[in-house]
Amino acid sequence: MAPPSHPPRAEPAPKPFLSARLLDDFEDLSKWSVHPADGVAAAIASDSGAHGRAMRLDVHFTRGTGYAVVRRALDIDLPPDYAFRFALRGE
Repeated sequence: MAPPSHPPRAEPAPKPFLSARLLDDFEDLSKWSVHPADGVAAAIASDSGAHGRAMRLDVHFTRGTGYAVVRRALDIDLPPDYAFRFALRGE
């Protein structure tokens, strides 16, 4: 088999990291809502965090397994290539 007549196409260079944007400082949790599965009791509370305040999610599984979700609506436009970064501690 003959080698290709043109060199292989180089991958595009990665985009530089844009500055971070704080979406919530967790000083006020009133904009958050808790959505537990059936058989799960869940509540959020303010707690100390790595840098300032944090949200604590207390979960109690009353009938075996399940899940709990916390939600907050944010009016932001996300670029096609984005990432969320957060700290998580479990006890």
